Amino acid sequence: MLAFCNEDGIINQKTALVAIGGRFRVALEDRVGEWETSEDVGRFLLRNCVAIHLDKNEDKFFLLAYMAQKLLALVKGECASESPDNPHHELIRAIGTHRSGEITRGLEFFLATGNLITRNGLTLQQNNGFSVIAERINQLRFVSHFRAIHRGAFFMEMRTTDVRKLRPEAWGFICPVHTPDGAPCGLLNHVTASTRIVAHYSDTTELVKLIGELGMVGHSAIALLPTEPVNIAFLAFL
Repeated sequence: MLAFCNEDGIINQKTALVAIGGRFRVALEDRVGEWETSEDVGRFLLRNCVAIHLDKNEDKFFLLAYMAQKLLALVKGECASESPDNPHHELIRAIGTHRSGEITRGLEFFLATGNLITRNGLTLQQNNGFSVIAERINQLRFVSHFRAIHRGAFFMEMRTTDVRKLRPEAWGFICPVHTPDGAPCGLLNHVTASTRIVAHYSDTTELVKLIGELGMVGHSAIALLPTEPVNIAFLAFL
C-alpha cells in the first residue's frame, strides 16, 4: 500500500489530503464550496465522515490502523468475528433522526413549488403561492424579489368593491409607487429602502427614557381630578 502511494506522489500529509479531496469532491459537491481546495475537502471528509466520534487526526489514524490489524487477524483465523447481536455495534436512532428526512423533503418541496401540504391547514387562508421564481431580467428586477410582500392568493380571489389604497399606518414602510398594474395592484407591494424585516424582539428598555426626554408624559403623571380644592377668582366686568 505504501508503495502504491509513493508511485502516485503521496509522500506526506498534505499530498494525501489533496489526493483524498480530489477523489471525493464530486460526492461532496453539495457540502463544500467551489472555492475550497482539494486539501480543504480532504480535511472536511476526515472531520465529518471518518471516525466522527474522534476529534484528533492522530486518534483517527490509530483507529484505522487497529481496524486493519483486526481485519488481517480475522482473515488469518487469529480472532473471532464480531457477533451482529452484540449491542455494542447497534446504533440507537431517536425519532428526530427518522423524521429529519421527511422535514427536509417537505421544506424542499415547499420552497420549490410554493405549495403547503398540511392536514389541518395550519389556520392559513391559502395553501399555495408561498414562493415565486426569481426573474433575472435585470439586476434591479432580481433584487426587487427580496423586498416584495404579497397579501396572498386569498385576497386575489376575494370579491370586494373597496378601493385598495395605502393606509397611513404603512406610510414609510411600504413604497407607494412600486406595485404592478392590473389585478395584483395594491396586493403585491415592496418595502421601502430604509425598512428592515426583523425576526427578533428589540431591546426597549431605553425607549421609555427616550420618549420622556422628547416631551411625552406618562398617564400616571397626569391627574384627571385635582387632589386639593383649588380656588380660582375671575375678574368680571358688568
